[in-house]
Amino acid sequence: MGYGKFVVIIITILFVGTMVIPNLSGLQTKENLPIKAAQLSIEQPWWNHQWSYRKQILINHTKVSGNLTNFPVLIQIVSSDLANHSQKNGYDFVFVNETGYKLNHEIESYDSVNGVLLAWVNVTSLNNNKDTILWLYYGNPKCSDQQDIEDTWDGSYYAVWHLSNNQWKDSTRNHRDLTDGTPNATTTTNGQVGNCAFFNGTNRLQTIISATDLQNFALELWINPESSIMHYSPISKSNTTYTDWRSYDWYLTTEYDYGSQFMLKVHYDSNQESDYWDWNGGQTLNTWEYYTLNYFSGQQAYGWRLPTPINNDSPYGNATNSTTYTSLIQIGGLTGSLYQGLVDEVRISTHPRSQDWHNTSLNNMQNPASFITIGAEEFGGSNFKHAFMFGKYSNLTSDNGLFTVEAVNLRIVELKPFQFLHYTAHEKITYSERYKGIMTSQFLLGAFDLVI
Repeated sequence: MGYGKFVVIIITILFVGTMVIPNLSGLQTKENLPIKAAQLSIEQPWWNHQWSYRKQILINHTKVSGNLTNFPVLIQIVSSDLANHSQKNGYDFVFVNETGYKLNHEIESYDSVNGVLLAWVNVTSLNNNKDTILWLYYGNPKCSDQQDIEDTWDGSYYAVWHLSNNQWKDSTRNHRDLTDGTPNATTTTNGQVGNCAFFNGTNRLQTIISATDLQNFALELWINPESSIMHYSPISKSNTTYTDWRSYDWYLTTEYDYGSQFMLKVHYDSNQESDYWDWNGGQTLNTWEYYTLNYFSGQQAYGWRLPTPINNDSPYGNATNSTTYTSLIQIGGLTGSLYQGLVDEVRISTHPRSQDWHNTSLNNMQNPASFITIGAEEFGGSNFKHAFMFGKYSNLTSDNGLFTVEAVNLRIVELKPFQFLHYTAHEKITYSERYKGIMTSQFLLGAFDLVI
């Protein structure tokens, strides 16, 4: 018999006197988790008592460039606490800011066996002068899915493709999901962020869009080429009418016949063509690099092979070859320019992104461990008081991780401060279902966390 049960029985004998202790070997015991001292924060009230655990997330302000709003932060956590205390599908994960405001989030992946979480959280305000504080809540076994995937990516996003787990879905509310040009040819492998898409030089992913879309756009993506094929194109917007150079509106490409340059090629207004951003030296093989660009007619065009900015002249016009043909976004290459290598985290926006935005994205995705600091697990939920409880009860009910009983002849021993309570008039007593002790249909005995 463990020390805890021994203490409970001694207390029972002292305060119950002639009460008969039942045969413990015939009762079903339950030891869900060791009882922990509550760590309720005075500065940060508990967001919702139905969630029993939380962790603080501190965003390193030195990794944030400028003050940003509605920024999707990558949260990567590896913790056995999550494996032990969250739902297997991660549906109970909730992110809130320092004021208790619930933030929209998307789970890219969750390994419930090892407690590995990869999530995107729309942080409404990021500050480069002081650390931003978030809280991750979990430990609600009965709640529904708390994700709001579409609102994690605000209305300025045209499409967001994580390209993970053989899922080619667009995370935005636009639902521009990709299909495999060669069915089942595109696969996933380890990427820069979680998993990514692998292209073998014969396959591509694509989605049909309006020909008038993306004449002006901002683009972000990670690429890791495995082959130096001339004119390979990891992403493009093209039409289905032509098979020569006139087939595209714009595309990223390599020009190995021009000093291994990596550039954006754009058709603008009436089949005119222009090249932008000759990234000297081209793309390094078997290496992840982050490329971003803004192309907006009448504005300075910017391209980054982060962290180095590369500027060019203003675009000559809207990036479109024709508005009368069916258009495609293609990831993995054009006909005759198929890409061989890896692509991850492709995002297209309908308004320009600042260099501060891109630099912060780079810092976040390149090294998530230095971007955020994860605090220790805190146990709370309802305001709990730890106590020993024993005796008879009736009318057990359960709701969101809490048990409620009506006292028939219940005794409670609280240690800090010490007091002895006796209930006999069907008073309702609520406690966490994560008790340590024994229960039958009418009798309980053990250590409990009582709701104050």
